[in-house]
Amino acid sequence: MDNESIVLEYVNKIYGFAYSKTKNTHNAEDLSQEILIQLLDKRTSFDRIENMDAYIYRICCYTKGDKFENKFSKRDFTPTLL
Repeated sequence: MDNESIVLEYVNKIYGFAYSKTKNTHNAEDLSQEILIQLLDKRTSFDRIENMDAYIYRICCYTKGDKFENKFSKRDFTPTLL
């Protein structure tokens, strides 16, 4: 699998996961990008993977936990003008 085919095949699933965790489109896009980077970094091991969906789900969980837990666990704050 080349990079483009990986992205095209899994981008919607990854974004759906990211949005379900962040509830915000901008944060979901950031998280999706980070997940895709992690996925593409590990592409050399794709030949040994039996269940690609499960593999990607694990990457999603680990990436969210490692990089975004504190950032996205807080609610977005929009200041109001008085």
